[in-house]
Amino acid sequence: MAVTFTIEVGKDGVTRAKLDEIRRLVGANGDDSMPAGMLAHLESETPTGFRIVDVWETEEDFGRFFDSKLGAAFAEVDVAVIEGPPDIEPVVNLLLRQRGSVPAQGGAPTIELPREAPV
Repeated sequence: MAVTFTIEVGKDGVTRAKLDEIRRLVGANGDDSMPAGMLAHLESETPTGFRIVDVWETEEDFGRFFDSKLGAAFAEVDVAVIEGPPDIEPVVNLLLRQRGSVPAQGGAPTIELPREAPV
């Protein structure tokens, strides 16, 4: 069953550039180089920092990714992993545009959506 993982990171020492570097290190580039099992990834800026929401095919897929890549990338970029576990919730419905792109908004880049995301 697909699941979401939501974490919040404070602005203390975390910047968009650091989040970009973490994505580069783990290979989450929004195309077929995304980690096995990752269906979607979203970062949004909040008043206190950033919210990161991932959709994974299974909880185990996320665990393997964290243990093999993400934890090390956080350490290399000097971003503290959030205290406590992420919020994990089962996905009830996931709708994604299957082809094309999501237009740029508010300074954010255009998002290319080249592949399907089964749930």
